[in-house]
Amino acid sequence: MGIRFGQRLSAERRRLALSVDQLSRGLCTPKQLSLLEAGQQEPTDRLVQGLAGALAPVQQLLPSLLAEAAWDVRDYADCALYAQSAARLALDSGDQRLWLEMTVLQSESLAAEGRFSEARDVLQLLLMDSDTGRESAAVQILLAQAFRALGELTTAIEHASEAVAVASNASADAADRAKALRELVAALTEAGRLDEARERCAELESLITELPPQTAGEAHWSIGNTAFLTGDNRHGRDQHRHASELLLPLEDMRLWAQFNLDAASARLSAGVADADTQAMIEHAEIALAIAGGTDRDRALADLNRAHWLYLEGKIYDAALRLDHGRRRRADLGLRAAGDASMLHATIAQRLDSPGEALELFHEAHTRFADAGACAKARDALAAIVQLESLAEVAEGAGR
Repeated sequence: MGIRFGQRLSAERRRLALSVDQLSRGLCTPKQLSLLEAGQQEPTDRLVQGLAGALAPVQQLLPSLLAEAAWDVRDYADCALYAQSAARLALDSGDQRLWLEMTVLQSESLAAEGRFSEARDVLQLLLMDSDTGRESAAVQILLAQAFRALGELTTAIEHASEAVAVASNASADAADRAKALRELVAALTEAGRLDEARERCAELESLITELPPQTAGEAHWSIGNTAFLTGDNRHGRDQHRHASELLLPLEDMRLWAQFNLDAASARLSAGVADADTQAMIEHAEIALAIAGGTDRDRALADLNRAHWLYLEGKIYDAALRLDHGRRRRADLGLRAAGDASMLHATIAQRLDSPGEALELFHEAHTRFADAGACAKARDALAAIVQLESLAEVAEGAGR
């Protein structure tokens, strides 16, 4: 429902010291306006236009309200366009607050569509134009998310660390700090910096009782991923169970899909192919079929299914799925694409195709190195050295 639209509508009404009766006059009933502000009803475009005209003579309010309404109904393409228009008008009128909010919303919408490079570019332009964005935890978190999705983990960690620093000041609430810590944990974990990730998990876990349900669920999700990858499977299972109890599909189907995709990926990377992992793979596939998702989401679902088949001993089925998905590997971002190449290489080696395996290990090494996943890059390099040594021995024996 229209949570974000309702919040902005209420804030603008209160800013002008208007009562519900005063603002609704001639546009809708007071009860309808209250339902809109509570996020329990979606507005029509005509009503949005009427409310914008009643609230302020400035042009940027209408596209900002339309942007928030589009976000609430998951129309991310329109949201990005309206937010961009509102940001430009706000900048022209000198409204720095609204300009920052709408630029952030534009970036969020682009990321929700899987347009991570564009989302990153919008925020980097914001940082060039103003120090305000640099001092915003939300901007730093979004930049970290965009870079992480693209697989550029070193830069993602830098922005997530800055977000934690900003969100650790005395005026920040627990939810802001938790969101920043969660992003830092995720980036450190993907980069293989597990000792640092575990330390940050302890900080994040200490905040959970202070968090709203969704933020708490996302915290459990990230802590669970790190636990699996550090070998603490029992803690990982507990954390993922807590996350699944808080992140409900009926409340946000796309977030539910992303949780199941990401959690299944972490468990599979840890070699955990239990019934819960299988259920997560299936939940993600069903959620993507219902709610849609980005190209990255679909590519990760394919990779998870291939990894599951491999761990179940269905080597040929896994190889066929990886062969089919190879052309979509770039959608995964550098680090996850490296994981796909590494798995593919391991399977090729087991199927006695050393030439293909060597090519794929080189591909994995390049992607991991470019992503900043140093430990995984070393693993790929070790596999390359071993294969090349075996080839040299075979060549020598054949002379």
